[in-house]
Amino acid sequence: MIGIYSFGLVVDVDRFNDIWNHPITAYESEIINRMRPNFFEALKGIEEKVQVRTKMTYADELEIFSDEEVAKKTLGFISKSPVIGTKAQTYAHKLYEYILEINRKGEIVGGEWISETRPDFVWMRKRDLTFSNKNKTNPFRTRFDFEGLSKIYVPIEQ
Repeated sequence: MIGIYSFGLVVDVDRFNDIWNHPITAYESEIINRMRPNFFEALKGIEEKVQVRTKMTYADELEIFSDEEVAKKTLGFISKSPVIGTKAQTYAHKLYEYILEINRKGEIVGGEWISETRPDFVWMRKRDLTFSNKNKTNPFRTRFDFEGLSKIYVPIEQ
């Protein structure tokens, strides 16, 4: 989604603590194992089970953000201001392992977590197509168009 469709994903990386939304900046997945389903799984239409390991990189915003806090060597300071794009921005990684259940059409129809580490949720924002033209060959890729903006914006005369 990130690289192929230029579509951003956001994750809450810790399912046990408060909700913090972190932008996912990269991920790498590898197939660890391919398995045949058991009899009951096959009855549900599962053709194959694929064990996957994914390393996810995300922007971590919970870092020291002010020169004063850095000078005091404050640890565990939670930023109340955005740090994305500042010198305080850091990246963190999570390693996830899971099994995907695949039907005979090659579609993911289920799965389960193997690793105890797992995100609370992952989401993406639906694009507002008011200000863009949809690409006919790729519905996720859009081109910015100012035509929609002119319907709601009137410049101030100088």
